[in-house]
Amino acid sequence: MFFFVSKIFWMIASPINLLLFGALIGVLLCFGRRARFGRGLALAAILVLAAAATLPVGKLLIARWRTAFLYRRRIWLPRRGSLSSAARLTTG
Repeated sequence: MFFFVSKIFWMIASPINLLLFGALIGVLLCFGRRARFGRGLALAAILVLAAAATLPVGKLLIARWRTAFLYRRRIWLPRRGSLSSAARLTTG
């Protein structure tokens, strides 16, 4: 049961779907008493969607983590060949 609920929740709560729902709600609000708020919401959601689709947001977000893990890997992992040379010494 938890698996299905979590999948449905993530289908609704993913960032792209939230922006699409925001744009849809904004368009629907344009026909009511809150037309000004609806236009603003729809415009903001569409602009954020366009920016996320055209700018390299994913690369910018992952760049810091990539460099941190590369630095960590260089410090903690042994050099190439050191494991094989140690295995040769112990096996004889």
